[in-house]
Amino acid sequence: MRRLGDHLQGEVMTVTGLTLAENIKDAQVYNDDVIRPMDNPLYPEGALAVLRGNLAPSGCVIKPSACAPQFLQHTGPALVFDDYPSMKAAVDDENLDVTPGHIMVLRNAGPLGGPGMPEWGMLPIPVKLIKQGVRDMLRLSDARMSGTSYGACILHVAPESYVGGNLALVRTGDMITVDVPARRIHLEISDEELAARRADWIAPERRFERGYGWMFSQHILQADAGCDFDFLETSFAPPTTNPAFIDQEFIMALDPQVRKQLTTVSTATLCTALYKRGLRNQFIQDVHPLNPALPTMVGEAYTLRYIPAREDLNPITVFQDRSHPQRVAVDQCPQGAVLMIDSRKDARAASAGSILVSRLMQRGAAGVVTDGGFRDSPEIAKLSIPAYHHRPSAPTNLTLHQALDINVPIGCGDVAVFPGDVVVGDAEGVVVIPAHLAQEIAAEAIEMTAYEDFVTEEVLKGRSIIGLYPATDEQAKTDFSAWRQRNGR
Repeated sequence: MRRLGDHLQGEVMTVTGLTLAENIKDAQVYNDDVIRPMDNPLYPEGALAVLRGNLAPSGCVIKPSACAPQFLQHTGPALVFDDYPSMKAAVDDENLDVTPGHIMVLRNAGPLGGPGMPEWGMLPIPVKLIKQGVRDMLRLSDARMSGTSYGACILHVAPESYVGGNLALVRTGDMITVDVPARRIHLEISDEELAARRADWIAPERRFERGYGWMFSQHILQADAGCDFDFLETSFAPPTTNPAFIDQEFIMALDPQVRKQLTTVSTATLCTALYKRGLRNQFIQDVHPLNPALPTMVGEAYTLRYIPAREDLNPITVFQDRSHPQRVAVDQCPQGAVLMIDSRKDARAASAGSILVSRLMQRGAAGVVTDGGFRDSPEIAKLSIPAYHHRPSAPTNLTLHQALDINVPIGCGDVAVFPGDVVVGDAEGVVVIPAHLAQEIAAEAIEMTAYEDFVTEEVLKGRSIIGLYPATDEQAKTDFSAWRQRNGR
């Protein structure tokens, strides 16, 4: 830990009664080969890389530090196997038509195809090549492998072949390009040929019609989503809560895929997509992130409304009331939701402080937004929960605010916010998407982002924006199509 130096927050208190820095100040390293200094790492970058492209639209994983350098950029013919037994029999055949440049492909080994995504990813080198002294070759599958395994193995291809992922469309002899520095994997066939193969693809027969196997098949997620059951996600269904405190009509209905998509697009792009549908006032005015470096915030709106405080109703003792709306809202805000606070754009007194925001973070809330101010803002800025406000405000909220309603329609920063609306926040600010539009807005924003990324690259190369942005020239559309194919977008 001492070797990590400034990367640690040495001032934090520990259970020893000393700070972290005090605990480790006398620590010594006796062998630099065991604990390397920061300027002499074992490997210059992280040990894992995620590749994307037409063969793995949702990604696949390789461990570059464990494979031979010549395979970090390689194009070779596929040698395809549909199941583990046929692959095992083939690699033992000394007459197998295979070279060190081939890319072995094993499919139907993913979460559903395995089933259970078995550790088959470290495909054995064919005996024929072993006898030639070959010790590594590219191997590609939708399986997994042990973390202690090694070699040029590309794993976790998503979507998997069993559900119709493009891995299911690969044929022996097809050329596959792997470019680890560019984080790209590409099946070298045309989009037209890929579409034709997909039209001919026949889904495998279902294995299970009842019991655990059926339940597993219905609910298991793909590798890029963690191979977990979808019903374990907080967004799958309404949370189980105390009916005395929470509005039971509030439903966490945001589709997990839509939630994931919204984390990859900007609030600027979302505002444009909303504008196209006539929604011009969805960007919350005059709020700013306390920590712009945090990931994009996405969650359903769970609301708290303040009215102007009346002095005789808001002594400091009101917080002793266990049903105080502010305390209840914080303690019952569902996991994955964003607590939206209507402070009437009045930051003269705080909407909340670091303790309440810490509680939200520990409960798994996606974030918190107020059009007023937070007290303890330096502490809130250090937390891992996205928080947005107008400006810091030290006075307690009772000074000017009386918490009145939970999970009712509110106004926040001049925007109407209804419970269940989808809230997205990035370093630029916060936008509110009506719940019924979330899926189509997310899909359009993904497409818009891809084109904006293409345009940015072209402009930086010196290209004029006329005819390019927007794409009124056919050449711009042709170039974009080629760019998408190159980048797997």
